[in-house]
Amino acid sequence: MPEIKIIKESRKTIAITVLDDKTVLVKAPRYAGQKFIDDFIKSKEKWLAKNLKEISAFARPHKRQFENGEMFLFLGSSYPLQIERAGAKGLAFNGEKFIIALSRIKNAKTLFNNFYKLQTQRILDERLPYFIGLLNNANGFFSFFLDVKYKNVKVVNSYNQLGACTKNGDLRFSFRLSIMPPEIIDYVIAHEIVHLKHFNHSPKFWQELEKVLPNYKQAKEYLRKNHALMLF
Repeated sequence: MPEIKIIKESRKTIAITVLDDKTVLVKAPRYAGQKFIDDFIKSKEKWLAKNLKEISAFARPHKRQFENGEMFLFLGSSYPLQIERAGAKGLAFNGEKFIIALSRIKNAKTLFNNFYKLQTQRILDERLPYFIGLLNNANGFFSFFLDVKYKNVKVVNSYNQLGACTKNGDLRFSFRLSIMPPEIIDYVIAHEIVHLKHFNHSPKFWQELEKVLPNYKQAKEYLRKNHALMLF
């Protein structure tokens, strides 16, 4: 049985999520009784089992050694790491390889994380407005009345979810997004954008997603099969 953490706060609804370490986090209204919470958790048993299984399948890869010639992913392609005795203060990428100074190897993981975070933010700055525009134009004349907007967007450190959308309109994307191929990045971004309009996975959600990303099924399948391979 996974560890279950319950947080009571000022909210009207009860929510449940599975964290990267397999902890089950339940957020409930302050007035919620224990039986109500227990019954809610029990009603989510199948959902929990499915998500816990997915997290196990998407286990973190072997520990990086940051050795000369070790391969690292960026935008779906692999590039070797070149260690130089004298080099830039940080991590450099020249389109063919990653370059790092020998003196900075001890900070290599942080440097790679920062590199991916910066690249993911740059991608979001470009692709978020693009997909927002597609979604808002998908309904023709009525688009003016149905415009969707997000409140905040943040790049976070997450292994389990590449993207997430809250009911408040906040978007969260893992910095690992820039590890993925461009078409998968588009799928993740479009998926979360559509959640601003349909906060579920109903038929209407998938129909809306298909309007802005017709090949989403191929991208979804690719992500399902290759998610673990892309994790850093």
